[in-house]
Amino acid sequence: MKLLKMNKIDKPLKLTLKYKWYDMIDSGVKLEEYRDITPFYKSRIEKYIKALENGEEVYVTFYKAYTKDRLRMTFRIDYIVKTEGEQEWGALPGIKYYCIGLGKRIN
Repeated sequence: MKLLKMNKIDKPLKLTLKYKWYDMIDSGVKLEEYRDITPFYKSRIEKYIKALENGEEVYVTFYKAYTKDRLRMTFRIDYIVKTEGEQEWGALPGIKYYCIGLGKRIN
């Protein structure tokens, strides 16, 4: 009997943030994170989009910069869409990004 491979994602998407953006998300001010639509991010993010479309719960873990003992926080991802972002949250006008909508904070 052949077993079917599930598409379930067991690990969160891992993203490193600059201090400013990490602190804004941590305080609840910034509710979305943006990533450029590039082959690099496409290879990392598209599987999470498919998982969301299939009704799966997926998560993102943010790391505070590239420090030795860096802080981290994890959120449920509510949505990922390709759209223009909010300028006050770091998006440039007229450019589309992967927009990662943050849901409930896990830790």
